Amino acid sequence: MWILQNLLILCTVLSTVSSAAGLIRVFGYEGGDVRVSCPYGEGFGKHQKYLCKNSCGYRDFLIKSSEKNKTKYSIYDDKRTRVFTVIISDLHFDDAGKYWCGVTRIGRDLYTEVKLEVRPVYQHQSSTIKTITTTPSYYEELTEVYHHQSSTVKTIITTTPLYYEKLNEAARSSVSSAGGLIRVFGYESRDVRVSCPYGRGYEGHQKYLCKNDCGYSEILVRTAQKNKTKYSINDDKTTRIFTVIISDLCFDDAGTYWCGVTRVGRDLYTEVKLEVRPDSCCNTVNKIHSIEEGSASISCPYDTESVNNLMFVCRGNRPSTCLQQALITSNITQNGRFRLIDERKSRIFTLTISSLMLKDSGLYLCGVQRNSGLDVFSAVQLEVKEWCCVKTIKMSGSVGRPVTFQCPSPPQHHNDTMLLCKGHAVNNCTDMMNQSRFTLQNVSPSSFSVTITKLEAGDAGTYWCRSDPEASVGNYTHFHLSVDEANHEHSDASVFALFALPAVMLVVMVLVKVYKNKCHKK
Repeated sequence: MWILQNLLILCTVLSTVSSAAGLIRVFGYEGGDVRVSCPYGEGFGKHQKYLCKNSCGYRDFLIKSSEKNKTKYSIYDDKRTRVFTVIISDLHFDDAGKYWCGVTRIGRDLYTEVKLEVRPVYQHQSSTIKTITTTPSYYEELTEVYHHQSSTVKTIITTTPLYYEKLNEAARSSVSSAGGLIRVFGYESRDVRVSCPYGRGYEGHQKYLCKNDCGYSEILVRTAQKNKTKYSINDDKTTRIFTVIISDLCFDDAGTYWCGVTRVGRDLYTEVKLEVRPDSCCNTVNKIHSIEEGSASISCPYDTESVNNLMFVCRGNRPSTCLQQALITSNITQNGRFRLIDERKSRIFTLTISSLMLKDSGLYLCGVQRNSGLDVFSAVQLEVKEWCCVKTIKMSGSVGRPVTFQCPSPPQHHNDTMLLCKGHAVNNCTDMMNQSRFTLQNVSPSSFSVTITKLEAGDAGTYWCRSDPEASVGNYTHFHLSVDEANHEHSDASVFALFALPAVMLVVMVLVKVYKNKCHKK
């Protein structure tokens, strides 16, 4: 009986929890207890937690944090660590199966799947008798990201001894986990951070990073030694995470590493896989063209998983520093000449650059920040050409008189729309072809002309003509028209003199004849 009681106590201690692909697996022994530790995200501390079974119908709720503990089930919510724990007592084989850790919220609750396996005591009887007098090792608190029903949250689980930490560093290195493996991505010639969490009680133990098989010569840096040029280490005992920075990455640095924590017996290890990628983008580059003083739109597609992620655009070809040097982000959508619009239905965000300058030409990177792994980029090459025309022609005319613009028309544009517009800039001018005084004339395979039938003083200014409004830059002809109003006044005076002179002469002749008649009578 004494042995059986101790076996049950020890079986309770030996129950373990692990996670794989969002699933928490719990093992317990018949007649003993098992702890189900359910982590939850930040901001849900005051929300009700519960454990339910099967499909989580009304009758499937086993215990809630708002209820008193029961004989079979008890619950405790540690809001500091954001982990609520359910103890299932007096395990039977019927207790095995599927459970759910639940957190209430508006809309659909958050769930984490739990699989409970109940094992017979006799499977571990021989090993239990040998270890009754030893002190059981405590579980390590570790970090895991689980994904369930399209809800991704950062959690803490109880497992032995697989570590995982997911980061999104300013240097654009990132970490993700798969089955206790830390994956680290970095860019060539840049730095990468490897963050290694460890459990309570190991704050005073030495930590280190080693490579390959962790032989003596393969230990790269320790907390007990000074930092090196290539490797530096810092142990934050408050968060229980030690961080190693690997500087000036090269492709030879890629491979397997181990986060190590010293202890009596065998050290604790966490496997790290480092991948080094070139700091450049991309294999495919979209090309767009525009003109000086005009505008250009850079379209950047993204996938459905990135709808709520940060989006940004930078210049150059270095993904590692793109976010830090971003021209604009989805958090700040207007920055001088730059404006970002996110069209979520089509999953495209667009950067519009107005008042283009020649120096705006170059490569642009569209970036979408990822919660895990490296950010995703696409590249666009922008070419800004001078709006300057084929040639500049100075013209003059007089008010009331006609004037004609002669515009070249390349043969390939012969069937296109003829355009004459007025304005200071070619990208912001008014189409004059619909004005009644402007008529299209003499259309030929090589040219067309537009005549202003009666000039007005307001017609003076800058004109642009081209045969294809949508064609590339270089088909405009630039006219500067001046209108002489003085010539108009002189012309009016001449006309007046032309018609008034005969009348005056007739009057003079009549007066002379009258005068002669009077003289003759005298």
